[in-house]
Amino acid sequence: MSEVSASGLLKQAKRLKRRADREHFGNFIAEGPPVLQMAIERKADLIAIFTCEDETVDFDYASSNTPVFHISESEFREISDTVTPQGVLAIAKIPAHEPSDISKNAKLLLYVEEIRDPGNLGTIIRTADAAGADAVLLSPGSVDPYNSKCVRSSAGSIFNLPIISNVQIPDLEDLANDLKANILVTALEAQYTIFSIDSLLNQPTIWAIGNEAVGVSKSLQAVATHLVRIPMQGYAESLNAAIAAAVCLFASVEQLKPNEV
Repeated sequence: MSEVSASGLLKQAKRLKRRADREHFGNFIAEGPPVLQMAIERKADLIAIFTCEDETVDFDYASSNTPVFHISESEFREISDTVTPQGVLAIAKIPAHEPSDISKNAKLLLYVEEIRDPGNLGTIIRTADAAGADAVLLSPGSVDPYNSKCVRSSAGSIFNLPIISNVQIPDLEDLANDLKANILVTALEAQYTIFSIDSLLNQPTIWAIGNEAVGVSKSLQAVATHLVRIPMQGYAESLNAAIAAAVCLFASVEQLKPNEV
């Protein structure tokens, strides 16, 4: 690549801190060795890799056949989005996933309504990956999954399963009908507890969790096959959204046969 194109990529990398620019370019920043290692292993579409001249990167990023640029510490800090940069990042292409891409044999999905915290969403994506979920679906109003903090919090899991944004509730209903899946919505006032629905959890399931502050909307509750609560024994009013997602997803894992998850 020429110096001109390298300079252009550096300028783009700086701009990718903003959601509008990520949407404009169709690219995002994947920063840090764990995230980039996963991207390379999963053969993600990488456009350029930048390494800091003063850092030692402990993996074979060259195997990706992606152009690599060694830049100064000051240049790297301009494109990094962390207080303590880890010495390597890449510009990656945002995958184009749609609900129609989901396998007709999908058994376990997660719908997230208006999650605003990128760290929380990244942890949710990592958890869904660990549980073998087929996809994570995001409602309108949710944080951008390709926000750099979200990508880092996913520990690379963002490359392992489809993340589908702007899924409206009617789209969710259509998907549930196509998959013959139950929509299980978490709600504090629910009649059923997660420990009383084993017979439902061996069927195709879309778990739905809500905003950290206000929970799920009435519109989402209205399309639920069942409302489900996680019983709590202490004094806490609610669980963190990522923790709630983990409890729900792994309850399904317990009931689904391993080769079906």
